[in-house]
Amino acid sequence: LAESKRKETDLTKQVEGLRTQHKQSLTNLDMKSIELVRYKKENSDLTRELEQAKIFSSSLAEEIKKYETSPEKDQLISDLKHVLENRDKEIVMAKKGIQDEIE
Repeated sequence: LAESKRKETDLTKQVEGLRTQHKQSLTNLDMKSIELVRYKKENSDLTRELEQAKIFSSSLAEEIKKYETSPEKDQLISDLKHVLENRDKEIVMAKKGIQDEIE
């Protein structure tokens, strides 16, 4: 009878150990599930950000294309060339004036 009681106690301890392991496994599984949900949300957020970046990039490319083909671009370039030509003339005149003063 004592031997039977000891075996029963050993089996009870083993069953309790298995229950504890089972509970721990379930807890770990729950934690992994929570982690998976979080990663899925982060992935979704990053995917959304990537799509927004693609849209922005595309619209920026369209704006650049519009600018490159706009008549305003040609006018700005023409204005800048005119300013640079005038500055070159002013520099030449200033050099000539300095030369005249030196002589």
